[in-house]
Amino acid sequence: IKWLRNFEVIFRYDRMDLPSDQASLSDPAQPTHEQRFTTGLDYWIDAKTVVKVAYECDERPDSQGLSSLLFQVGVGF
Repeated sequence: IKWLRNFEVIFRYDRMDLPSDQASLSDPAQPTHEQRFTTGLDYWIDAKTVVKVAYECDERPDSQGLSSLLFQVGVGF
């Protein structure tokens, strides 16, 4: 199916670690790390144009993480 091959599945994981001494100086309750998982789908309209939809789950030790639905259009020149 021609239009189906224009899709691309994406997954991204990233983590940010703060030194525990820096976190405690600014706010003792601040978490020392944060990690995010993003999964989504890209659709390539042509070789220079892509439409992206993704869901991002943000996890923090203090349970105040945020989840987001992301939408993006990219055009190359």
